[in-house]
Amino acid sequence: MMSATELKQRRDAVLVAIEQLSTGDALAVMGATLRELANREYYGQSVAANDPGLSSIELLMGGDSRLKVERDPEVQAFIHGLSGSLSYQQIEDACRRQFGARAPGRSSIHRYIQRLKYRQGLKRSDVDE
Repeated sequence: MMSATELKQRRDAVLVAIEQLSTGDALAVMGATLRELANREYYGQSVAANDPGLSSIELLMGGDSRLKVERDPEVQAFIHGLSGSLSYQQIEDACRRQFGARAPGRSSIHRYIQRLKYRQGLKRSDVDE
């Protein structure tokens, strides 16, 4: 275990290294660093947590920040192709019949539809201004 003085010195060194970053980016770097250290300790090797293709939010979330529906274009198209007024449960049931294990759950479908409604709201307000 480090002494309090050594701990402060190392903390200050880390702060100097990340002080030019935004808070979100600094948190992403620290989160990725902690995951990398945990993976090294647990697996005994690096798992390459620093994929340069990931955004800060994706790093914070540990990967792709899109919803399950958004990651599967076939499921997304199927949901958009459903007709009539359906409940979230009915949409989930239709997806399960069509896609089996690939189907999103009810809460994932709900989050996706809420995101769509939010995006539509933003588009309408942008047009009004």
